[in-house]
Amino acid sequence: MRMYKRFVGIKEPDEYQQSKIDETLALVSIIGVIGLFALTPLSWMIDLESEQLSVFSIGALILLFVIGARTVTLTNDNSMRKFYVETEEAAHQLRRKLTFKYIVWMLLGNGYLLLVTNVLAPLFSGKSPYWYGSESVNFFLLSIPMIIFVLWLRKQVQVRKDEDNGY
Repeated sequence: MRMYKRFVGIKEPDEYQQSKIDETLALVSIIGVIGLFALTPLSWMIDLESEQLSVFSIGALILLFVIGARTVTLTNDNSMRKFYVETEEAAHQLRRKLTFKYIVWMLLGNGYLLLVTNVLAPLFSGKSPYWYGSESVNFFLLSIPMIIFVLWLRKQVQVRKDEDNGY
């Protein structure tokens, strides 16, 4: 209860207020972790470009390790999670949406890493941006296994079997 009092100044919030406060705190936490994940490769590449090691790079690595270890120990195993839908048409639509979402996020992540490696890190370290042909090839070579992995994940969507029909 002290956390809620410090956060919003309410002595005893009701269940709805507690759930909204929890949602807000979770959202802020997720945004912070995503920001840390985004800044860490940038810091590493700036360190490589300037040929020195910064405290942020070491601290971010340790912090990401601690967050990852805490997440692994506190979460349930959802690796075999399946999405059950009523019809084959709904399953096809959900598969298509999930595939599109996963592919877009993976390509955005790869694009961000390419941008950090070739443009942002050299600019922040006082050098001119560069682009090698092999970088594009590496981008596509990394993207192909990721897309295959995403297509493999489509198997999570299944049509619910009806017990009355004898399936």
